Amino acid sequence: MNNNFGSFDFNGTTAVVTGGASGMGREIAIAFAESGANVVIGDINEEGLSSLKTEIGDACEAVYTDVTNVTHVNSLIDHAVKEFGSVDVGVNCAGASVPAPILEISEEAWDKNLDLNLKGIFLAMKHEALQMRAQGRGGVIINITSVTASVSALGLAHYASAKAGANHLTRIAANEFRDLGIRVVGIAPGLIRTPLAEMVWSNTELRDAYVENVPCNRVGEVKDIAQTALFLASKGADYINGEIIHVDGGHKANGAFADQSNIRAQYLETL
Repeated sequence: MNNNFGSFDFNGTTAVVTGGASGMGREIAIAFAESGANVVIGDINEEGLSSLKTEIGDACEAVYTDVTNVTHVNSLIDHAVKEFGSVDVGVNCAGASVPAPILEISEEAWDKNLDLNLKGIFLAMKHEALQMRAQGRGGVIINITSVTASVSALGLAHYASAKAGANHLTRIAANEFRDLGIRVVGIAPGLIRTPLAEMVWSNTELRDAYVENVPCNRVGEVKDIAQTALFLASKGADYINGEIIHVDGGHKANGAFADQSNIRAQYLETL
């Protein structure tokens, strides 16, 4: 593999990446593999798991994993230890949502969002940390959250609430794990060019409405997130702990959020 990710050296380490079969998680897994790490990918996307395993080769193990299922999460961690001997980095990237107004979010949709986007991070982080504690040499856990946790994202109340919870969970974990030598940090992406976000970035009108609120004047790329994850897991970031790093082109600094799903119009139609 060609190394497109600079001079990071993760030789002799193992990174577990949930949600690693596509989008940001996939690029993060490739980045760690290109930087010398063994990678273990957990996802429910079996086709994506298979293709990534083929692309990376022997340094990759792919495990079908529903992060809301504690048995699956345990199996993912056990597989990493069995195949590569350790878990040194955990990157918890599994997440998704479908926009809807608050008045139309069903109880089931709310519960599914919190299960995937908050409980899934909790379970993965907990069991990564348990393994790191057993190893006795610390590690790094990176939780992928979202800029929507920090701005008023119309239509994403369920997703944004879960991600806000994930931000605070990250801060608490950093304090709780301090004596274990485990750093816990968050990456809060803005709009990134991934398959799950294609409905926004591939639509010129929606994309332009979003970018209007982004000082960098562009949509993010998966490499933007992968490079940040490598840095945060590296020795160069040893004094960064409990922080949420916004990789969003400055969106949080702006603070606005386009009504991309026409939520206001949906409310007006009911008046």
